[in-house]
Amino acid sequence: AQAILAQAIAKELPRPHPSRGLDAMKEQGEVSASTDGALPDPTNQAAFRKDIWLKSFVGALGLMGPALALGLTRDLDDPVDEDGDGWSRDVLLQVALPGFVVFTATNAIMSRMPTTLGFAMLREIGSDVSLKESIRTNMTNNGVVLALFLTMLLAMWQADPNETPHQRNEMWYRMLLIFGIEACTRGAVMVSLFLLYLEPLGDAGPWHFAVDNMLYLGEPASCIGLTMVYFVQSCVLWVFNTDAKVMGCLAYLVLGYCIMRTLVVAQYLQDWNSPTVSNGTRHSRTMKLISCKAVDGTG
Repeated sequence: AQAILAQAIAKELPRPHPSRGLDAMKEQGEVSASTDGALPDPTNQAAFRKDIWLKSFVGALGLMGPALALGLTRDLDDPVDEDGDGWSRDVLLQVALPGFVVFTATNAIMSRMPTTLGFAMLREIGSDVSLKESIRTNMTNNGVVLALFLTMLLAMWQADPNETPHQRNEMWYRMLLIFGIEACTRGAVMVSLFLLYLEPLGDAGPWHFAVDNMLYLGEPASCIGLTMVYFVQSCVLWVFNTDAKVMGCLAYLVLGYCIMRTLVVAQYLQDWNSPTVSNGTRHSRTMKLISCKAVDGTG
């Protein structure tokens, strides 16, 4: 019976003649024009911009600087725990305090990113798109990426026992992984909290919720960026610790390009304007961003 039904359906379907193209079939109404819709004309937003590449290059150099400095100075004397009680002054001065400075400076540099990333979800949103569904999808994607990163960082952190205690770069390697684990865990928990309070809201509620919590809306995405920075730095430092310095420098250049390219793409996407959103609407939304930054202190 299924074979007979399939044959009957096949007889009813139009069969294109070898000499007839798709345009001819569309003229006869046999094929919907939407199956071969014309692409829109490109704008100049994808044009090469020196300022974006320069900012990304400088940003990558700065973000990857600690790993390079540690790798090039790996021959310096390692900290010594003279008393054997774990409270070494050398560890404090060579690892703990500089590590805290790196952690604080990196988070200070990234402190303006969450509000901007949160606003990026709202600036170009179309009138026919559900904001609640968009936030749910973005948060779910962020949670998946953070969970994958967390798995890798934990595996790297616990892979080998510390056979050489108080080796400076080994401690820095584990500390960079700890920084990444912190960003991962924070972002994953925030995703869960955001979805917890978003789900009960109706149609209008998500708009007020997103504007009032724009800082937290973009924080999981900024946590992904932080995690990537700490992850690639720990990879570079691992190469310096196990191979020749020239290999460490090569790893610095290759993984530094990863950071630079990510920053380039992020800036291009941030500057993109949807043709379906009017300039007046975009300007009004931008004013809301300025107001949000004034409230949360990132302005």
